[in-house]
Amino acid sequence: MEDAVLDALAKTINIDSKTVVEARIEIAEIWLEEGRSLIDKDPVQASEKLYKAAEECVKALTVHFNLAEILAMLKGEVDEQ
Repeated sequence: MEDAVLDALAKTINIDSKTVVEARIEIAEIWLEEGRSLIDKDPVQASEKLYKAAEECVKALTVHFNLAEILAMLKGEVDEQ
């Protein structure tokens, strides 16, 4: 959900890339803390939360290094050449 909202806001009100990266890092930190808190209680849920944290980090790096075209290819939005 956060992903869709962040993407929509970034496109709609033209948020600069630094702000988007910072937001993604904050989201990753939330997922990381949630995952850590579940490690002993529910390892399956913990792994899902930790995966989401890693995913947000990759998205932040994508924005930071301006790799939008590559991200679009991964989402299937750009035809392979």
